This record gives sequence, C-alpha cells and structure tokens, in this order.
Amino acid sequence: MKYVMIVLLAVLGSFPAAAVYVRAEDEQASRELAVSLGFVGFGAAYTAEGNLYAGGTCALICNSERNGAWILTAHHVTTDSNGLGTDTYAILKYGFAPNCYQGFDQMIPADMTKVFYPPNGQDMALIKLQSLVYESDGTLKVPLNFYTGILSLGQTILFSGYGANGDPSNGGSGECTRDGYVRAARGQIHRFDYLGMDPSIAFLEYLTSLLVPGIGSCHDSGAPALIETETGYELAGVVVKGRGADIGTWTGFERVDYDPNFMSWVYDMITENSTSPEGEIEGEGEIRVLHPADINEDFRIVIGEAIGYLAGWQQGSNPIAYAIRAVYLWQNGEDYTYNSEAAPPLCWILIDN
Repeated sequence: MKYVMIVLLAVLGSFPAAAVYVRAEDEQASRELAVSLGFVGFGAAYTAEGNLYAGGTCALICNSERNGAWILTAHHVTTDSNGLGTDTYAILKYGFAPNCYQGFDQMIPADMTKVFYPPNGQDMALIKLQSLVYESDGTLKVPLNFYTGILSLGQTILFSGYGANGDPSNGGSGECTRDGYVRAARGQIHRFDYLGMDPSIAFLEYLTSLLVPGIGSCHDSGAPALIETETGYELAGVVVKGRGADIGTWTGFERVDYDPNFMSWVYDMITENSTSPEGEIEGEGEIRVLHPADINEDFRIVIGEAIGYLAGWQQGSNPIAYAIRAVYLWQNGEDYTYNSEAAPPLCWILIDN
C-alpha cells in the first residue's frame, strides 16, 4: 500500500498546463472553444410561487444508466436569496446548449430529493437530474472527471460559462447584459484565499481588460474551473465569485482538492442514489459487471476514479483489496474487462491490447 501511495503522489503533480491561450478579444474563438465543452450547462431556478431566476452555470460529472445524470454547481445559485440563502429553490432545471435561451425548452428538471451540499461547507451543490443527458445524435454526453493533482500558483485554468456581457458591477445601470451564449477564457492562478488554515478558494487575476464574458461575471457561478490535460479536461473547481470585464478582473473558484474527502463524498452520494438501468431484469441477458470504482460505466478506470475509491477506503467505506485493484487497473492501462472464472477483486482484469 505504501508503494501505491508513493506512485499516486508522483503522478498527481505531472499533468501539463496548456500554453495556447484564446485571446481575450477573440469572441469567435471563445465561443467555439466553449461549444466544444459539451459537459458545460446552464441553470434556471423557480420559487414556489413560480418566479424564475437565473440558475448559473453547471458541469456534468456523471451520466450513466446505472447512476443517472449528476451536475455540480455553486450552492448559492440553488438557494433563494430572499431566504438568506438557506432555502433551496422549489424547482431547479439544467440544460446543455450553445445558447441558454435557445435551449431553454429542453432543460431537464432536477430531482429535488437529490440535491446535496458538501458537509465541509464549501459553496458547491451536487444535484441529480431526472433524466440522462444526450448529444444531438442520441449518444450520451461524456461527463467530466475530477482533477486530482495539486494546484499551484501560475497554473493555467480554463473557465466556461453563460455569463453576462460587460462589467457586472454596472448591472444596475444597464451595462451588464446577457445574450445567452456560452464562452470560455483562460487565466493563471494568482493567489489562494484561506478558510481556517487551508486554502479553500483559488483566485485568478488578469492583467489586461477581458472583452469576453464567461469568466466570473454574473450568471457564471457554478461554472467549471478546468485543467487541460493531454487526454481532455478535468474539473479542478467551481466558480463562486468574481469581477469581470475590466482591469484587474479576477475569478474565484472553490477547489475540489481542498478537502481530501470531497471526491469520496461525491462518489458516496452518487452510488447511494443510483438509478437502475431501464428494462434490466435479474437473470435475463448478459450482466455487465463493473468495478465499483468505475463511476461512468465505461470499463475504464481513470486516475480520478481510482483515487476517489481509494479515499473511500481511507474512510472505511470501501474494501482495501478493491481499492488496490482499481489503482492497479489505472496504472497498467485503464481499460479492463470482467473474468467470471475469478473471484473479486481479481475478476477485473486488464484488456490485452
């Protein structure tokens, strides 16, 4: 086990940061990049009286038949400010489209019995949707994995959101508008703020005026803070505060690496509230036997799933033998299959490519 942990720590700091930036004034590039991030969505919130409020931005983190569709967003956009932020809105809906106005009619209601807030008090919300999320061609949207590395000053972060145009501090004067388009921009971590003795929120500060919204302006709360890797994007945090479109623009996001138990908490909430596959009848057809760490059911164990399951063992909720097997599968190829002739956890074996 000591060897496994040493290898994990060595790998966690090895992800490369992207060097190519979308220029702040390049509106077209910003939109095109954002549209390619299919896991970014928008929200709408309704009071019991039927009043509609913007529900910020969200990120799809799970989307499978077994576990259902789950999004992560900011806590404060799910609660009624008239109730001092303590009462969750009566209805929450989320959609995925290049423009939130054009995709409004296709929004998916949240399961209001499955809205969870982290026990550590971070400004985040984990929400289950009432149905799965599909691409226009009928395939399931691919969700985000968590970034499990250690964030550092100067590290590049990519944001994408459905924020307002203009400086949100001037919203009351009509200078903050919303055209509904999703946008993306990059920045670098400038400083960390502290909650107690640990840095909970990372801030990115920009040295020049940013003409594209979508980075810390109003309606961006809940937007994903992303790390770009060689294989795609990973979720490093959730936008919770910011000031946009002016000199000294900055964005603050809650860090998923702040609490070592956060990812295991997410895993527990999803597995405890899973969705049985439609039409599955016990004893009929081929049974898909997945390793329990395989949250998105793709017969592939990636680093986030392995570490998340390992964290569950540290809390006493997952067996150590299964955790070690998950790490083994991740380290030695990721893709695996099920061998019915072997007993767990050795029944999950690598695919011989």
